[in-house]
Amino acid sequence: GNDVAKCYEYLSWIGQMFMCFFNLGGGFCVVLYSIGYSGVFGILLQGLILLVVMRVGSMTKGAEGRALASADERLGLVTRVIEGVKAIKFSAWEDRFLDAITERRAKECV
Repeated sequence: GNDVAKCYEYLSWIGQMFMCFFNLGGGFCVVLYSIGYSGVFGILLQGLILLVVMRVGSMTKGAEGRALASADERLGLVTRVIEGVKAIKFSAWEDRFLDAITERRAKECV
């Protein structure tokens, strides 16, 4: 039942896509007729700005993914430390784990 509803929704969107292209073309013609070439330039400039914003968003998404991977690595180490705190204290490994956590935090902040 759920797949049928999704297919129906997608079909309604596909039907509206054709109307969207005609509306964009008609709007472009109305802007050209009523405002002139400056209106067309404004529309083209908005399209260029949209492309730039999409590119910056893509770059931001990649940087955010790398930051999350670094944070996940550091938090995994902190979790291991918390789970094994007795063994770490008993073996006097505090400095070694502190250095490892600090190193991963520095890598995360870059």
